Amino acid sequence: MQGTTHKCGGVALGAVASLAISKYTGVNVVETAMILTGASFGALLPDIDHKGSEIGRKLKPVANLVCKHTEHRGFTHTTLCAFIVSMVALALTSLLQATYSGTLTYRIVFGCILGFSAWVVFDTLLNSMRPKFVHNYTVRKILDLELPSLIVLCIFCIVFADALMATLYMFAWGIAIGYFSHLLLDLFNPTGVPVLYPYSKQRFSVAKIRTGSHEHAVTFVCNGITVLSIVTMVAL
Repeated sequence: MQGTTHKCGGVALGAVASLAISKYTGVNVVETAMILTGASFGALLPDIDHKGSEIGRKLKPVANLVCKHTEHRGFTHTTLCAFIVSMVALALTSLLQATYSGTLTYRIVFGCILGFSAWVVFDTLLNSMRPKFVHNYTVRKILDLELPSLIVLCIFCIVFADALMATLYMFAWGIAIGYFSHLLLDLFNPTGVPVLYPYSKQRFSVAKIRTGSHEHAVTFVCNGITVLSIVTMVAL
């Protein structure tokens, strides 16, 4: 599956999780947004083992390091790695919330980290929406808002750092949800994923949907689930 498809899958599962949570404890708009953003980011993380992936191009040093030690759809595509990433995300969230003092330094550091994470998500969406038929270099550069959008998102997160910090744990849970959604979608690829590693290196697959094949149909279903979940939450 391509990055945009995985992101839509992460958002869909995040929306379903938000709906489930809202029935028991309730979630506000900011918390829901944090879950969905975290799920979008988490859904891209497993492909850090591929230099050409969306997340691999954004985090080249990390991708280069990971690729030296594992093959594509190797360790990063296991439930063990998903569990480790989830625990690390939740632990870092607790640490950040415990040490956050609201000073300018903390706001800048936190804002830049969260802003970058959000930028990876939104830039993936922009890449899928930019007109492919534009061949004029100047026009394409105007449409290429990567650096300006990164700066804007970081500034936004710095300004609203206090409010975002209060709901940061929802972002961490979103990362966990998105990560698992990636593994779920890759089960539909003929290559499969070694979900039971290290107990078994066998790759499991439940369908034969190759990367780039039927992506629009999968994205359509995921987006439909997202819309239905959000509409249901609003109606409750």
